[in-house]
Amino acid sequence: GAQLLPPSPDAPAGAKPEWPLLLCGNVFVLPGVPKFFQTKFDTILRVYIPPQRIATRRLTIAAPEPSLVTSLDAVVAQHPDVKIGSYPVEQEGRECTVVTVEGRGGDSEALLKAVEAMEAAFGGKIVSVDEID
Repeated sequence: GAQLLPPSPDAPAGAKPEWPLLLCGNVFVLPGVPKFFQTKFDTILRVYIPPQRIATRRLTIAAPEPSLVTSLDAVVAQHPDVKIGSYPVEQEGRECTVVTVEGRGGDSEALLKAVEAMEAAFGGKIVSVDEID
């Protein structure tokens, strides 16, 4: 059902908002007037959606992406709490693959375990592991 949210916590007591903020399930209903839209959007980001830190590692592997698929799929299946993606690149004239591993909410333990699994799977083929912020 729909839920009418209170005005921003920093609004004066008893203040009526210029435009109500409505939440239907997990969807915020926003006004179409740009001035009101921006105000409500800023309030939603500041008050109702806490910021999440995303920790990321980028591994460069000296192998073509198709040759890594089976091992990558196994690591992905073993580490559902992180997001893993890959794409092909050419580096110094050789075909390589970049694999990104993202841990949400500062879950560095899950991220590090997934990176360790990558290191175990691809060992000597790993050219670099970079931390991205």
